[in-house]
Amino acid sequence: MLGKRGFLQYEVSNFARHGAVSSHNLGYWKAGQYLGVGPGAHGRFVPRGEGGVWREARTQTLEPDVWMREVQRWGHGTRRRVELSPAALLEEVLVMGLRLTEGISHQHWRRFSPGLELEQLLGCAELQELQERGLLILDTRGLRCSWEGLAVLDSLLPPLLLELQTHTRARSEPGELTTG
Repeated sequence: MLGKRGFLQYEVSNFARHGAVSSHNLGYWKAGQYLGVGPGAHGRFVPRGEGGVWREARTQTLEPDVWMREVQRWGHGTRRRVELSPAALLEEVLVMGLRLTEGISHQHWRRFSPGLELEQLLGCAELQELQERGLLILDTRGLRCSWEGLAVLDSLLPPLLLELQTHTRARSEPGELTTG
């Protein structure tokens, strides 16, 4: 119905007219950096002075009055800071990227996973079956869901994440993803 009105689906639950895609939300789905400012906000970014793709996740205090007191007292309202391991960041790239109709390009994947190709990720029989059933598509563009796959994305993620964890554990010391 939306297609007949000029709206195109570009993400599992988002549609837009040509040129009106939410660049704000694309930042989340493409593992971009973003700051969370204000009560309850969250952000993921490379802290100043840290190169590469290493990320830190920060969550702000939820309650506005408490957040304001913390800002006045300490200069910030950050409640929680978590260093994202390379493996955790790669999980986010996979989960969020597959929400997009364009999926994850090989180039984008390699930015976060220089030692593991998308082809290797789809090596197990269960994931090859998902490809054969037409739910996942791996080609020269990268990895994406078919229209049918997008409709059942939540059921595709567990075997993908399990396979990713298998590869990252096999290639890494605890908490680190090596580069091959």
